[in-house]
Amino acid sequence: MRKLDENIKYNNLSTFQKGHLTPPPALGIKGSIALFTFIVLDLMCLLPMLADPFMPMFLWLVLPVILLVNLWAISLLVRNVYSIQLESVLFLGAFSAVGAYSFFVLVQKFAYYVVGMQSPVFLIVSLLIVLLTVIYFVLYYAKKVAATEDSSVNKERTIWSIAFSGPALGYILYQTIIEDSPFFNHFLIVVFFLFALFFLYIAVKFFHKYLFMKTNYHLVNFHEPAKSEQKQFRAKGKTIQIK
Repeated sequence: MRKLDENIKYNNLSTFQKGHLTPPPALGIKGSIALFTFIVLDLMCLLPMLADPFMPMFLWLVLPVILLVNLWAISLLVRNVYSIQLESVLFLGAFSAVGAYSFFVLVQKFAYYVVGMQSPVFLIVSLLIVLLTVIYFVLYYAKKVAATEDSSVNKERTIWSIAFSGPALGYILYQTIIEDSPFFNHFLIVVFFLFALFFLYIAVKFFHKYLFMKTNYHLVNFHEPAKSEQKQFRAKGKTIQIK
């Protein structure tokens, strides 16, 4: 992971480097953690895993890691938002990795036990796509944090647009395909795989962000509570650990 010069000032960093050294907004992070964990991961991934045909093997492949994410999320939700800023970045990376893994497993379930594929070619190709996606985004973020000028801000926005529009497009296709269509389950595979790639991108982004922040901890732009919040905590005899 790239370590920045100890003498460099935060204001002299590129816009991307500043963003990569800034945790998610403190006031909204708990809502994001709850939404992503209990709605996106638990409902959108676990419910299709329980759908017919129910395969216990696939459920047990994802259930332990999903439970761990849920326990971690609960531990973050009961703590002060200003003391979980760095940990929340790591959580978003881990949550997204579990989401990518869970949707990937779901894709294989539908491919081999719903559609009825027999050849291992689909599994191999999907694994290669996942591997290439990880390599691409790792190299992309390594290049971004090394750049001293904001020459590819528009590219970052384009990647975000593609990442968000992929699952949305898949969901639209899902809604427009009649359930008894012979291609319905094929579209479900496409939708689930788009979600897996979306979470994969988010996982790489936040894992890289976390490592970059840990490596350059002296430059991390932590959010601080307002003076009124500080007074309230002091009145209760509590201290706020900003980390």
